[in-house]
Amino acid sequence: MDSSKKSAFSYIFHPAIIPTFISAVLLFFMRGLSPIALPVVAKLYVLLMVVLFTLVFPFSLIFLLYRLNLISDIRFADRKQRTLPLLVMASAYLMMLVFFRNIYLPPVLVYIYYAYTVTVLVGIVINIFYKISFHALGWSALITAIYMASLRLGSGRLLLLLFCSIIFGGFAGYAQLKEDSHTPWQVYSGYIMGFLIIGVISALNF
Repeated sequence: MDSSKKSAFSYIFHPAIIPTFISAVLLFFMRGLSPIALPVVAKLYVLLMVVLFTLVFPFSLIFLLYRLNLISDIRFADRKQRTLPLLVMASAYLMMLVFFRNIYLPPVLVYIYYAYTVTVLVGIVINIFYKISFHALGWSALITAIYMASLRLGSGRLLLLLFCSIIFGGFAGYAQLKEDSHTPWQVYSGYIMGFLIIGVISALNF
């Protein structure tokens, strides 16, 4: 696989797109998961806000940090330079949670937003000591959250989404290894920690 294809996989399956991906799927393709049906306009509004809070705002600030020479690599290859961009992203996620606090959302979506935000915050702490793969961490967290939500709902409606997320998560880890962005253990530890973090959150909530 040439370098351009490797980079393409890393960008396509970047963990930052996970909130937008799961929002679009649950809002528009998973009916019956919420006792209140949201109108299409409301769904589009929610999706737009998710894009703004998780993609537009944080990456605009990260690019500004890069232009100001506060970070030298916009791809976060250096573990020590990851902290500031990751804090920007975590702050944006927290602001999104505050913004949605008084807006009705499907409970499954709210659970995934909170679980994913906690995962990012724990990942920041881990990154201080060890360069973990956030691609693997993010997708593993999503996969585990979907599985836990499926158990709680007692429904198989989320199984197709779970299967697709497992495939995407596998591609994300594969791309990281082929791109030499991480060692195998950094990727594997990302998968393990994503599972453990969401497992603990779910256990506390059950």
